[in-house]
Amino acid sequence: VTVRSVVSCTFHSSLEVYCSVEAENLMTGERFFANDGFFTMVAVDFENSPTPVPRAIPDDEQEKELFAGAELRRKRRLGQRRELIQKELSAHPEEFEQVNNY
Repeated sequence: VTVRSVVSCTFHSSLEVYCSVEAENLMTGERFFANDGFFTMVAVDFENSPTPVPRAIPDDEQEKELFAGAELRRKRRLGQRRELIQKELSAHPEEFEQVNNY
């Protein structure tokens, strides 16, 4: 299994990484695409507070394509996160009242 990754975009304190997974049939040596996806990370300092990250600059056409779609993917992720939080708040309000009382 080979995983290749590239920072597709950086935001203020977060970065989006694209990963592509390739597998190999050990009997034949044939390599084939297995999976791909994006994940995000937030840079934190020694106090676990978000900290700014350097701006990513795409080098080639593939990186430029990934970079071009990053803002839309980010908006989708944040929207899905808000929906999930609202759903959890509605389903279990008592759990969140305890958190807000601290």
